[in-house]
Amino acid sequence: MAKGKKEKVLQPKIKVKLDRNTIIYVKDEKALEIWLPRYPDLKIVPM
Repeated sequence: MAKGKKEKVLQPKIKVKLDRNTIIYVKDEKALEIWLPRYPDLKIVPM
């Protein structure tokens, strides 16, 4: 019997601009707090 594919549960992501050239996606606010001390001028980009 063939195995069926499992559905992925996608979590919402937050698009963040760290500096002029770097854009990253973080999983949640907790991950965003990790980047904030390193990049105090980061901006959340609307999707």
